[in-house]
Amino acid sequence: MWNAPIVTEVHQAGQRLFEEAGNDLHVFFQRLREAEKKHPERIVELPRCASIDDPPRIAPYAGSEDTRLQGVSSQNVGKSDEDSPNQPT
Repeated sequence: MWNAPIVTEVHQAGQRLFEEAGNDLHVFFQRLREAEKKHPERIVELPRCASIDDPPRIAPYAGSEDTRLQGVSSQNVGKSDEDSPNQPT
């Protein structure tokens, strides 16, 4: 766990807000949503996460121009070796 002062401060602030919500997670998040509505300029939009249908991407290695994985398709993602018909028995 990080011991940086800012991390400790963030954890303490979160704990304080949770206690102010009566240690009720529903109330805690409802208050956060209300604060988001009051201050929309403080909300950060994160980039879209990769989907299982997106082609896999990896950083290129030295001398390579192709950054895609070869032989990997979204149809094979999540399947075990036992599901693959090309595996030796």
